[in-house]
Amino acid sequence: MCVDIGFPARAPKELSEVKLDDLPGPIKQLQGEVEALGVKVAPVDDQAMSMDDAKAKLEICFRHKVEVVACALGTPKWAVDACHEHGVKVISVVGKAAHARSAIRNGADVVVVQGTEGGGHTGDVGLITLLAEVIEFATVPVVAAGGIVNGAQTDG
Repeated sequence: MCVDIGFPARAPKELSEVKLDDLPGPIKQLQGEVEALGVKVAPVDDQAMSMDDAKAKLEICFRHKVEVVACALGTPKWAVDACHEHGVKVISVVGKAAHARSAIRNGADVVVVQGTEGGGHTGDVGLITLLAEVIEFATVPVVAAGGIVNGAQTDG
């Protein structure tokens, strides 16, 4: 079993630090528009992410003998070390070469490079450019994601 957990470096330490009533203007506007359609928008317990939340999810993974954790939005060394202590492999999903370097330096077992074609939320670097850049320095397996239509595109 593989579980995907986000570890954003700028996340608040605790969920209590997240101010759900301080939503940006466009989000408040969207909330009003959705509610005008008769759909009630209400906060939920897992609406925000924090490092404490990510740590709790990691502990659940360890209790349930998850074999692989995929890290998104960062691959902190403490998380990799904790995973390795429990025999868990770590995959890091990255959208920039600098993020791949950091993940490898922090001990990730596999790096998945996802170019902008993979949904546009990983950055503005195309997959083939990113893949070539990361392969130059990677010391762990590198997997390409996003923007691949069929195997012939990667068959050498």
